[in-house]
Formats: sequence, C-alpha cells, structure tokens
Amino acid sequence: MRNEADQLTEAIEEAIAIARNSGARLQVSHLKAQNQRNWGKQKKVLEMLQTARDAGIDVHADRYPYLAFSTGLSSLFPLWCREGGNGKFLDRLQDRSLLGRIREDVERKVEGLSSWGAVLITSVALEEDRPYQGKTIEQIARSQEVDPFEFTTQLMLKEEARVGMVGFGMDEAGTEEVFRWPHTMIASDAGAYSPSRSKGMPHPRAYGTFPRAIAHYQRERNLMSLNEMVRRMTSLPASKLGLTDRGVIAAGTWADIVLFDYATIQDRATYVAPHQFPAGIPYVLVNGVPVVEKDRQTGALPGHVLRSV
Repeated sequence: MRNEADQLTEAIEEAIAIARNSGARLQVSHLKAQNQRNWGKQKKVLEMLQTARDAGIDVHADRYPYLAFSTGLSSLFPLWCREGGNGKFLDRLQDRSLLGRIREDVERKVEGLSSWGAVLITSVALEEDRPYQGKTIEQIARSQEVDPFEFTTQLMLKEEARVGMVGFGMDEAGTEEVFRWPHTMIASDAGAYSPSRSKGMPHPRAYGTFPRAIAHYQRERNLMSLNEMVRRMTSLPASKLGLTDRGVIAAGTWADIVLFDYATIQDRATYVAPHQFPAGIPYVLVNGVPVVEKDRQTGALPGHVLRSV
C-alpha cells in the first residue's frame, strides 16, 4: 500500500482505480489503519472495497492478527528526509539547520502511535548495540536520561540506518472489523526463521500468525466459525493465487495438511521473545510427507516452488 495511515483512504481509492482501469485483480496487503487518529477509517475503506467488488472488480484484502507493524526505524522519519537514498538521509540527520523540522515530523508520527513507548527496537547491525533489542525507545531514553529524538537520531547515524523496529499502531476494534469482512485473508509477509539459527527480533507473526488467528480471533473472540477461519488461510488465498491443486483436502490435490489440537493451539512468540514455535500443532504434512511429527521436525524437505496455472 502506498499509505496505511493519514492517506489510507486516498491509497485505497488509488488502488481501486488502478484495478478498475487495468483489469487487474486487487489484493490490499495489509489492510490496516496506523496511528490513533486514523483508527476510524477501517469502516470507510471496507465500504469502498465492497463497492468495488459489487461493481465486478476482483478485490480481496489480507491482514496479520497483531496490533503492531514491523519495519525499519527510518520509517519514523519523513519521506522528504529520506529522499535520494541512505547516504543523503544520513547527511540530513547531521544538518543542524534541518533537525528542528525533522524532529517536528518525527514527533508527530510518534504521537500518532501514542508515545516513544510504542516504538520497540528489534534489530541492529552492531554488536555493541544489541542490548537495545527488545526495549522501547522510551525505556532506553529514560535509563540513559537522554532526549528520545536525539537518541534515535544518533543511533541511526551510528548504525547507518540499519535498525529494525516494531510499532504498536493499530487498534483491536479496527482489526476485528477487517477480519469480519468475508474477503479478508489471514496472511503474513514475515520471512523464515529458526530459533537456533536466526538473530535479531523479528515480528512474532513469523512464528505465530495462523495459530494466533485461530486461538485469539476465532476461539476467544468468535469472530467467525472455525471452518471459515481455516478457509481464510487455505482455499481462499490458494484460489486468489490460481493454485487449483492446493488449499483443499480432496482427491487429486497435494496433501498439505496441518493437524492441530483446537483446545491447545496457541501462538507463543512475543515481541521481546519472538523465536518460539506455537503450541498445539503435533503434525504437519507438506506434499503428503511429514515435516513435523509428534511435535518434532523430521528434517524432510518435500516442498517446492508453486506456480499458478
């Protein structure tokens, strides 16, 4: 999405217009409203998307079941400050004639999240800065008795802008509203991680997206039936991607099967301890081959690249 915050409505309008004029299918990824002042926009954009569907446009959305987004810490800084690449961005951070304007824009964005306590550092490049991982900028600034903006600016310069963050910017009510729309898929764009090999602190969606959707939004919040929640994770996205032999259990299709215990399935990854596998999933089959058996990885690698037909 071009924008998920102050210009969310305009971004949705643009996406729909592109789909309408080109004939392309539209997937809004991810559908969310960042910052408190935008939380009321979900209802409006869902109405816009439904109107587009009613007009014959193939429109869907997806969303991960968390209230925080994951991105680079540089995203707190205004676009004009980052124009021209990383080198020019770092030069501007050292230009004292620009710092007042930069501070104003950054603090406005942080205010939209609520405070510096909503900005959690998840990754750094330098070993000496590792202690910052898993802490909010508010916590760090308070412990060091420094101004949070000045700390952030100096960290960006020192790390050459190679800092990851999680921002707690979305609301529960809006998230549930997005999930209630029958054309919203459950999805995550997290990379693949291993507790024994991966460093840093990725967004917990890397380990917990689908278990959390079932455990929290279906079992606890009862936003939809279990069958419908599973459809949002399987046959709906497979159909959107044109994968006719995936996403369903039927004769002639590939056996990609997850066996879970409905009473115990639960995400365990957190923002400060993300490298944790979920509970309640004792068996996973990929192309009919067990890759998790009795809660243990088998070491089998039966997967392959999928292409739509």
